Amino acid sequence: YDATEPAWLLNGGADWMVTEVEVYAPVGYSSVQPMLDEPECGLTEIEFYGRCDHLVNSSWLFWQFLADTVGPEVLLKTMQASVELDGIDALEAGLSALGLQLAEVWPAFVAANLAVGPRADEQGYWFADRLEGVTATAEGKAVRDTRSYKALSARYYRIDHPGGELWLGTGGDPAALVVTVHPVDHGKSDGPLESGTGPFGLP
Repeated sequence: YDATEPAWLLNGGADWMVTEVEVYAPVGYSSVQPMLDEPECGLTEIEFYGRCDHLVNSSWLFWQFLADTVGPEVLLKTMQASVELDGIDALEAGLSALGLQLAEVWPAFVAANLAVGPRADEQGYWFADRLEGVTATAEGKAVRDTRSYKALSARYYRIDHPGGELWLGTGGDPAALVVTVHPVDHGKSDGPLESGTGPFGLP
């Protein structure tokens, strides 16, 4: 690939390769924390200039997830596809070559990022317990959010709920949204998620 590729592919892919060669230098695991702090930045917004440019050096987390769940060849396939395709199209082609779709991979990545910090378990990233965890957009017994979503972004809501049914309403077409619920193990206020509902991996 070349300098015309988006930052999340150009820098993110390169930084991930560096961590594979030498774990702590020059991009240590702590560099991914900003991406966990601001999940509302869409992947396509992670560019060298713009509102999410400060996440460029965090975007290798996405490639770490893909390497752990799909295999490291996904980056190679994406790079090969980038000869004729750009950005997300190249990523789609790289995933397609391995029998996957971005529509299933992205929600799995977003869910995997829950299993870090206080919710880390043995299924997650090798550095999961060294991170601070994701930042919740809102929390409480009920949450109301009137803002629109960016493509390939995420929001985390921490709901104080004893179990049973949850009610969800949207003001527009929900077809492009994916909503998942991940209870904390043993009904605790925080910690690893219930067995069988672990977020790490592809469906």
